[in-house]
Amino acid sequence: MGDFLYLSIMKNLFKSLFGKKEVTKEDKVVNLIIKFIKVNFNLTEFISERGGYCDYKVDEFPGLAFYYEVTHQRLTYRRELAQDIHNFIPDNRLLQPDSELMGEVFEKLYKKKVRYSVGFSYVVN
Repeated sequence: MGDFLYLSIMKNLFKSLFGKKEVTKEDKVVNLIIKFIKVNFNLTEFISERGGYCDYKVDEFPGLAFYYEVTHQRLTYRRELAQDIHNFIPDNRLLQPDSELMGEVFEKLYKKKVRYSVGFSYVVN
């Protein structure tokens, strides 16, 4: 009986050390949104000469889709982009004016830390 308990404990130890990380429901939603953005939108990156901001433009939209301030780690994004994503992936957190979900999507998509995220509905050129 002692050997079985020892083997069981060792198996659980190795599984916790070398096993796959469990994907949470939140990670699944973020991954799904990223796939949707990559398939449906052609985002191009523009970085200012001073390195103060990054501008991610979408071909279909006039203006910008994502605007990232490097110094303050602030993300501004088009609400129309969030609404288009919401039409296919109905998560109500996308429609919040300061959606943390959009910040998480941007972080995972572009590997840049986001402290604040704000959605806007006007056109910026």
